[in-house]
Amino acid sequence: MGRWKRPGQRAGGRGIHPRPLLNTIFAAAVASYTTAHLASVRLIGRQALTGQALVHGYDTAFWWTAGIFAGGAVIGATLLRRGPLVHKSMPSQVHGEVPATQARPLP
Repeated sequence: MGRWKRPGQRAGGRGIHPRPLLNTIFAAAVASYTTAHLASVRLIGRQALTGQALVHGYDTAFWWTAGIFAGGAVIGATLLRRGPLVHKSMPSQVHGEVPATQARPLP
């Protein structure tokens, strides 16, 4: 799997500047949680606040990812057609029937 994953990623993203979206969301969530709960450092300690901020960052990044995947699923479900692909030039067949050109006379 690793043999085709990296070349595919390089070819698919050629010419696009990489922007680590989830890293940015994670870092912003950690920073905002830390600044919002800075007063609680005296009560719970620095390491506990850091751990809670990291958990909050992971949780926020996870839910953003889940939302992105859900949005992609909705878009994919609306854009993809249902059922088998049928050529418009060929007549549709009812189950069990054979077109007249393929039918053989009974002996």
